[in-house]
Amino acid sequence: MLYIDDLPGGPFDMFETYVEYDGPKTFALSSSFLPILYFVNAVDEVEESGAIVAVAVAVDRQRFNAVRAGVVTFRDAFLEASDTHLYTFEWLPELDDSGVPHRFSRARPAILIPDHWLPAAHARLDIATNTVDEFQERNLLALSAAQHQTLFALEVEAPGLNVTAFPARNSGHLQIATHGVFDALAREVAPGSDVIRDLYPAVLDLQAASFVIVMGVEMRAAMLEPVETSGQIVDGLSDLVDSVGSDDSSSFISTMHQHSQRARNRFRDLLESIAPVNSGLAVTTAKPGAESTRKAVASSSQVKLAIQALDDEQPEIEMIEVTRGVLMGLVIRLRRFEIVDLATGVRYKGRMTEEAVQQANGFSVGDESFVAATIRAEVEFASRDETAGAKYWLQSIAQTGETVSADDERDAFGADVERGSSTDGF
Repeated sequence: MLYIDDLPGGPFDMFETYVEYDGPKTFALSSSFLPILYFVNAVDEVEESGAIVAVAVAVDRQRFNAVRAGVVTFRDAFLEASDTHLYTFEWLPELDDSGVPHRFSRARPAILIPDHWLPAAHARLDIATNTVDEFQERNLLALSAAQHQTLFALEVEAPGLNVTAFPARNSGHLQIATHGVFDALAREVAPGSDVIRDLYPAVLDLQAASFVIVMGVEMRAAMLEPVETSGQIVDGLSDLVDSVGSDDSSSFISTMHQHSQRARNRFRDLLESIAPVNSGLAVTTAKPGAESTRKAVASSSQVKLAIQALDDEQPEIEMIEVTRGVLMGLVIRLRRFEIVDLATGVRYKGRMTEEAVQQANGFSVGDESFVAATIRAEVEFASRDETAGAKYWLQSIAQTGETVSADDERDAFGADVERGSSTDGF
């Protein structure tokens, strides 16, 4: 410990040194008992005794973090301080075994500091600094047990910043994408269940070390959360993040294949919300009654590799045979078609191959234009725009001359299911 008479907050510990030459010249002291820190700058030397004259400024933790990270210049730390926070003192350059001077004289208030004692205007510290306490996984587990609630925390980072922070825009995109992934995974875990319609993740807390979004699973208009269902959903999210962090693109794609296109799309949204700021992702989950948390981690480089793997993945191809269809739209010049499958009530629209153009040339269009067709569906593995759905290509087409019953016509034209890109209309 260091003792400086009349300097508030003593005794002190040497916190860190920024400039050193035959001992520390610019450094920080922290009070051993109070939340006070000092920036200290050696400014002069007494010729007779060889003592070093230093000026010190008292700051709280928030001001200390701002100066340390470079948000506030080192000079402004002294210039903007009140007189009651500025002190001078002397020490003899005698060092202990650890290189710390140990003979300090009495401190006195610095009513007026000469300009040449102040750091240069461009002098700025540049140290990555946590502005709040680190995220504690055990706190998540304790909260889950206390509330009997499934919780998960998303940890991200902004490595280009010294202070603890994360861009608000990216944070918003991340929260929206997480809700989308949760909803898509819920549909897989309990398809058709009324429960999942009322199940959603809610933000409980935002922390900044570097940045943590704490979410809990909530139920609308219900007292008890279906923790088994919630557990499967958050496990699915952790599995996806683990696959990104595996450094194995084939394993990642294999894991994505286990999920619906909706889930794949929303998980891609999640990855793309953090990639622009070079952030990785960690998901820590806590389930009611669990003795430990589960943590899945993917680095920023692994996130980018996963997005590239999705870009490289080829579309899924499906050939659809329409044996009883109605040609509802045809534009030969633009190579566009629209067919209703009478057997399923599904409406397909899209583009035509050269062969199909030749076959369909001269066909009539309308409720009595009955056709058989082969349609190729191309489903993007993880499309950026889910509203586009599959891309349909008419491979071949032939007229059948078939008649349809009233029930078939009512099913096809009364409640058909439309498929095709929203840009494929006529």
